[in-house]
Amino acid sequence: KSAEAEKRLDSAIKIAQELKDNDAYAELLTTKADLLSGKKKRRKEAESIYLQAADLAKKNGNMNTYFESSVGLLTLRREQSEPAKILEEAMKLIDEAEMTALAIKAKKDRKNFLDDVSGIYDLASDIAMEMENVDQAIQIAERMTKILSK
Repeated sequence: KSAEAEKRLDSAIKIAQELKDNDAYAELLTTKADLLSGKKKRRKEAESIYLQAADLAKKNGNMNTYFESSVGLLTLRREQSEPAKILEEAMKLIDEAEMTALAIKAKKDRKNFLDDVSGIYDLASDIAMEMENVDQAIQIAERMTKILSK
């Protein structure tokens, strides 16, 4: 099943490239990386694809896909790295998400964006809890509420 899914994803990726649909291309790359990240032998490939998807999405202003692929990348790296290092990267990503959110004028659109990228807050909070830093985990959770109130 997984091989068939990957084959179909590769076909869709090729079509997105041919159509020069960079948003679909970045989203499909992220999906492929998600698929590969579950396979131990293909994690390096998944990491490379996440990076490619994040770079392309950011370059094209598709911030939702950028944050989605970045969270996937950090989740993958979390298993192979020090929690403090991944938490630091996650916090930088939260800062970036908040800067993006604050640039969104309509409060409803800002809330929708933050809902879409909430995975980064969840990841950072989980890591803080894993490190037994409950206060930091609570502060991370409160940050989204503060941005929504602006």
